[in-house]
Amino acid sequence: MEITAACYVEMLKYQHEILKYGDFSGDFPITGVSLWTGGPAKPDTLYLRIGADPVPGIKPLYIVTNGEAPEGEGWYLTAREAEVLSLVNQFFLRWQSFQQWRERCRELARIQHDLTALLDAGAGYLGADMVIIDRDYRYDGGSLSGKLESNDFFLGGEDMDAKAVEDLYVMNPRFDETFQTDGLVYYLYPTDPNHALYYFNLRYDGLYLGRLLLRIPDEADTLCFRFLADGFGALVSECYEYHYLRKNQGMPRHSVYDTWKQILSGQTVDQAHTDARLSSMGWRPNDRYRIAWLVSNGYFRSQETLKFYAVQLEQAFPACIAAQFEEGIFMLHNLDRETDPDFRQKLAGFLREHLLIVGISNVFSDFYDSRRYAGQGRDAMKLGLHRNPSLWRFEFRDYLSDYVLQQCLSQYSARDLCSAGLEKLLRYDAEHPEMELAKTLEMYYGCKFNAAEAAKKLFIHRTTMFYRLNKIQEIADIDHDNPEVRLHLLLSFALLHEEQKRNKQTDQF
Repeated sequence: MEITAACYVEMLKYQHEILKYGDFSGDFPITGVSLWTGGPAKPDTLYLRIGADPVPGIKPLYIVTNGEAPEGEGWYLTAREAEVLSLVNQFFLRWQSFQQWRERCRELARIQHDLTALLDAGAGYLGADMVIIDRDYRYDGGSLSGKLESNDFFLGGEDMDAKAVEDLYVMNPRFDETFQTDGLVYYLYPTDPNHALYYFNLRYDGLYLGRLLLRIPDEADTLCFRFLADGFGALVSECYEYHYLRKNQGMPRHSVYDTWKQILSGQTVDQAHTDARLSSMGWRPNDRYRIAWLVSNGYFRSQETLKFYAVQLEQAFPACIAAQFEEGIFMLHNLDRETDPDFRQKLAGFLREHLLIVGISNVFSDFYDSRRYAGQGRDAMKLGLHRNPSLWRFEFRDYLSDYVLQQCLSQYSARDLCSAGLEKLLRYDAEHPEMELAKTLEMYYGCKFNAAEAAKKLFIHRTTMFYRLNKIQEIADIDHDNPEVRLHLLLSFALLHEEQKRNKQTDQF
């Protein structure tokens, strides 16, 4: 931590009337305070000059006696000659007090790693109430300064529920951006007319870990306080990082979370670095994974509430990483690290409690394929809601055929993709609808080429069935022994039915 000349003089103003002359800012950091002796000037020292004899290039603090008028840039304090020695002593004591506080904070943060004592030291010197709230929206135990209680900052218990989190975002719609800010920032929530509120984001390797909140009476809100609190916040961040790393066995779990979000967004990541982070969690890139896509079941949920739910998912299911993404939540489930035999049942309870539904991807064995399988989770949700809108869980493997049909019809009509033989039959049926050759062929395939069973299901005589089959062969010349021909025909029938179903749904609206 450093202190500037302007900040130091501002501290002295509480006891003395000090005037500034000139357009200098005094924002250079100082490392010492000394009495002017006529020696060479040092840019990192604030000199106390008795008398009004300005020295070019020096911006000292002048103690003016005998009513002398200011003659150059600097800070000027008027005093009687009998007071000079006492004033000088006070200024040096003030400087000594700052040095002792700074060294004490450095020792607590970097050597003892005592977060509670560090906050108490900062609160006492800066005259501020302080509390840390972690990235999971909980008050970090043992980090309340002095006798301050957590509900002095927020009305409620030690954990912030979904409603409280939503209120934060409503009060400050740009709350998301505050996680990206560095340094001391004015705290916009909650509103408090009698206090000035600030926060300082605590980070590790660019990752948001938590937030130091500071509150002071309005009259104490000065540039000096903000400068000192900013430096103090950096020390708190170092100390908090130490505890966070120990808690997470040397590497924050959420550093993997940030990398995973980059992968979901299609960004390139450093695989060696990511592998190391996965390893620190006890995970491997080639573990068995699956991805779930969770969205609100017909009820509006803000992105901020979904972020809160993502945090709750990670707390409830340690083998998962969850991230709010657009209008839902992606959850990465490591099947090889799952130890809870009741995972499925507990997840169902979580979804019911929070009115969420889920689409689940197939299992995969490459962490870096997450983006592709995240798409499966979304597609499972979309396809499942289309076919079974009353369900809450949809697995991609149950809707593979739906997905294939959807992709086929995304650019072409069913007739465009039909086999040549079936197309001939459809044109013939258009002129001779009583023959139903296309329907007959589909039933014949559906009955595994059992003509008698197909005739029974079509309610026609076996002779009629054989007549139609001969007619089909005459018109379409289909090679039923060719597996590719059979596959194309079956796909063509499915596409025709899917397109017909879509057209009916469109007509209903």
